[in-house]
Amino acid sequence: MKKLGKEGKYPRVKEISYDEIGLIGKEYNEMAAHIEMLIEKVYKMELTQKQAELEFLQMQINPHFLYNTLDTISWLAMEKGNTEISDIAIALAELLRATIKKEHFVTLNEELKAVKDYLLIQKERFGDKITVCYDVAKEVYDCQVPNFILQPLVENAIIHGLEPKIEKGKLVIRIHMEERKLHFLIADNGIGMTEEEIEFFYQQCEEQGTKQFIGLKNVYRRLILCYGEESRLHIISRKNEGTKIQFLIPLDNKVTGKK
Repeated sequence: MKKLGKEGKYPRVKEISYDEIGLIGKEYNEMAAHIEMLIEKVYKMELTQKQAELEFLQMQINPHFLYNTLDTISWLAMEKGNTEISDIAIALAELLRATIKKEHFVTLNEELKAVKDYLLIQKERFGDKITVCYDVAKEVYDCQVPNFILQPLVENAIIHGLEPKIEKGKLVIRIHMEERKLHFLIADNGIGMTEEEIEFFYQQCEEQGTKQFIGLKNVYRRLILCYGEESRLHIISRKNEGTKIQFLIPLDNKVTGKK
């Protein structure tokens, strides 16, 4: 008996009879095998977790170097009177910090800050070609949302919807609360999508390993994992008539732990 469980091993008993004692021995052997399997599974999970933690710590080294480099670029740009380059470097550093946050959830105010940093960088590229309109209810800023849930949608609207547009583009970010649910709308007046393109996007979201729509798929899957099917992305679009992406987040949800 003293040997039981040592080093995750459970010795077997010989099954020499078919009576009640023999049945007990058989059931014990099956139980021992099952316990050993569970111990091995837990051990492998612990190894995987430790490996993930080591990789995460390693990942933090490179961004730290980038932050310092961007701070240096910002400082040099300011010395030379180039405030645009300085602003871009600062915004990019803030955006990088937001992407590697360990927290899975942030306030909506923090999430919108990441969006604004991204848009500041894009403004230097597109100038007045794109106008951004925010329609955000005051009471939602402290609500918890998944980290980096909006920026990929905004980036998709700009790169795939507005950039190909010759005329001036418009991007609308609308967020309001209704019946303890946050309602999100990201809309643009860009080149739009066909029904076939929308259907293809939904198909790609259900497949593993595909490299198309990486940002949108990430948002799509995280919303469903956190909140269920009611929070899935809904795309409304017509070719040359712009695109709307809508989704909702229930505030009373066990995932966030917030109410």
